Amino acid sequence: MKILNTIIILAIFVSCSQEKKSTNTESNVKKIVVEEVLQTSSYSYLLSNHNGQNQWFATLKLDAVVGDTYYYEGGLEMKDFNSKELNKTFASVIFLEGVYTSEASMVSGNGRSGSPQITNSASSVIDSIIEPEEGGISIAELMADKSSYGDKMIKIRGKVVKYNAGIMGKNWLHIQDGTSNGEENDITVTTDMSAKVGDVLTVEGVIALDKDFGAGYFYKIIMEDAQLLIEM
Repeated sequence: MKILNTIIILAIFVSCSQEKKSTNTESNVKKIVVEEVLQTSSYSYLLSNHNGQNQWFATLKLDAVVGDTYYYEGGLEMKDFNSKELNKTFASVIFLEGVYTSEASMVSGNGRSGSPQITNSASSVIDSIIEPEEGGISIAELMADKSSYGDKMIKIRGKVVKYNAGIMGKNWLHIQDGTSNGEENDITVTTDMSAKVGDVLTVEGVIALDKDFGAGYFYKIIMEDAQLLIEM
């Protein structure tokens, strides 16, 4: 699968990302007229005639039907992308941060559908401390001294508070352990392994700093290609 297998997805996907905006949004607006819809647990795949050719687009799941019109800008093209859920290989898929229902809403920045939650912290916050396992560190320790952990393998024990599967070829998790450094209380993790919201687990992977995947996915800090040890 050529979907950032040499790097990492998301996850929608995640923890310290910042959305990039064009200073000339109107000139970058493009249109999708839906001709076919394929749904997975996390993503909607939309087929549209794009520049005279059929083109698949993917965005976080939304209630799309044939005939719907959406607007977007940017996007990250993935070629020969295989969806395990659909058991289908797409010659080309353009992954989008989200789609808008009108050009006006796109220019104003309102009304976007299917947008990944790329926020500084997860929507839920756990209210108890999960102690790190031997040799591991807490999220507070990591966030307080990010530069010391860049490109290093670390272990964090925590609880899954968000989970998005199959985003750009990886599963994306938000992990919290009840500790924080200011408002930084969770770490985004990408992995080939599966988990679910509520799992308490240990994640072990390499920390990357200032990671830019394009298409608006920028992370000040992220754990990549992690191994998961889920507690039973």
